[in-house]
Amino acid sequence: MVKTEVVNQQKRIEIPEEEVKELVRMISEEEGYGEGEFVITFLDSNSITRLNREYLNRDGDTNVITFSYVKDFNPEIDPVIAEIFINTDRVLSEAREAGMEPIERFWELLIHGILHGFDYEHEGVPEKVAKIMEEKEEYYREKWKKKVNGMKKG
Repeated sequence: MVKTEVVNQQKRIEIPEEEVKELVRMISEEEGYGEGEFVITFLDSNSITRLNREYLNRDGDTNVITFSYVKDFNPEIDPVIAEIFINTDRVLSEAREAGMEPIERFWELLIHGILHGFDYEHEGVPEKVAKIMEEKEEYYREKWKKKVNGMKKG
């Protein structure tokens, strides 16, 4: 089973840790990964700006950064599939700008980061490759929405 380590380095959003782990498990199983680990860190704009500059040579903040190790993934050597960093300040501001609930934007960005972890891309790739990621995002958003609504009823 794919494991998830959740690291919370911010105070603006309460992180639903068990649901985060369940979402990672659901997508991992569907993507064909029975083992491995994701490390997901929730942080603020200042922290992600430093990561963006230090590791990606980009200025400014961003909503999510994913470091994917799936191409060289060997669980016997290193179980980590990917490290995902989510900027909760951007979760809140982007939700406000889009007129949506922050938790909805939270799940969208997490799904986006997980798919990057499995090496799906949408930037700097042919349009049909980017479309695959977009379709997967939509598929998993809908599947997760149904699962969460089912959990609330049950």
